[in-house]
Amino acid sequence: MDKAASADLKQFIGVTVARLLHKIDTRFETVDRRLDGMDQRFDEMDRHLCKIDRRLDAVDEKIDDLSRSVAEALDSVNEATESRLRGYGVRLDRLEANAPSGV
Repeated sequence: MDKAASADLKQFIGVTVARLLHKIDTRFETVDRRLDGMDQRFDEMDRHLCKIDRRLDAVDEKIDDLSRSVAEALDSVNEATESRLRGYGVRLDRLEANAPSGV
């Protein structure tokens, strides 16, 4: 192989390698842009999820408050009902005590 052919072959290989490296570099840039876009989307999703989490915490607190209120109301009603029942029991005992025997 003469010097001219060798120089042409070197130039061809150099140009081919440079073109392939440019394609690879372009693909890396495309991947980097896509990854940047995905990072931005994930950050946005994270912000939205944080907002949702705060809202759910607020709803959770409201549910706890409502549950406590319902429990307190039920306790109050139960106490009033028990008091009435005790009163009825006392009245029945009195009625039975005053009833003529044999009835």
